[in-house]
Amino acid sequence: MTQILKQGDRGALVSLLQLGLTRAGQTPGALDGIFGAQTASALSQFQRDQGLTASGSVDDATLAALMGETEEAVEAASHADPSGVAQYQQKLIDLGYLSGAADGIFGEKTAAAVAAFQQANGLAVTGQLDEATKSALFSDAAKGDDVRAFQQRLIDLGY
Repeated sequence: MTQILKQGDRGALVSLLQLGLTRAGQTPGALDGIFGAQTASALSQFQRDQGLTASGSVDDATLAALMGETEEAVEAASHADPSGVAQYQQKLIDLGYLSGAADGIFGEKTAAAVAAFQQANGLAVTGQLDEATKSALFSDAAKGDDVRAFQQRLIDLGY
């Protein structure tokens, strides 16, 4: 078995691992791209749940199991109402958590923006649009990065 990721690694692949573990029902900690002890523990639990050797590092078999989880999430998302996702993306843009256009695709950037919003608003940080997050996004008490939102709006207007 080839070891792909291990504790101490950092970067975008670790962020994807953390997001995949979160979507699989594990709690790897912050979606920060740092493969720390909590990510290793969540990974070991995922491996046990999948009947794999609980090594706490990503090998070929673990990657295949995680990809299966990702494919299921992509399949489920493809049946979702894209305009609903776009609506939440636009709100995240308005609050300064997401940049670019609201495209209706719930990808890595949107998940990271949702996680940042959840963190800033005292919600469980899952990176998913659960009911509590959806409600909080459109509440009067939603906290955003007003300066970033203002700057982004100026950019959008061509200034």
